[in-house]
Amino acid sequence: MFKVGVNSGEVYFSDLRSLGDENPWICLGDKRKGINGKKEGVGCKIESHGNQVFCSKGGDIQLWSEVAMSSRKSSEDGLEDRVFRKNLMGKVKDMGGSKITNLACGGNKMFVTRKDQQNVEVWQSSVRGF
Repeated sequence: MFKVGVNSGEVYFSDLRSLGDENPWICLGDKRKGINGKKEGVGCKIESHGNQVFCSKGGDIQLWSEVAMSSRKSSEDGLEDRVFRKNLMGKVKDMGGSKITNLACGGNKMFVTRKDQQNVEVWQSSVRGF
């Protein structure tokens, strides 16, 4: 399960198997941001597809991908450790500067709509990408 922090705007995830823990939410981004008085997470959109998570912040799109760390084994169950890596897919200045109002994924495509624009962006990935 994923969420965007209202104050920090950072992406968090929680494994449903650890909901009994004191704080099941793990920050994927900069943990130091915390509460800064701004509401950077308001209006962010989040969509998961396969082992990837897409997060819009204003007009930017972040892609968080789950990556197996094969050199390290988890001490509890002997499985590979998994971490998330962030990539920036589209910047506001490159995409016309409009805030993203909606995003949805299906198959190997992601559909993006922006404020005050009458078009739909279609991002297509290779078969292996999404």
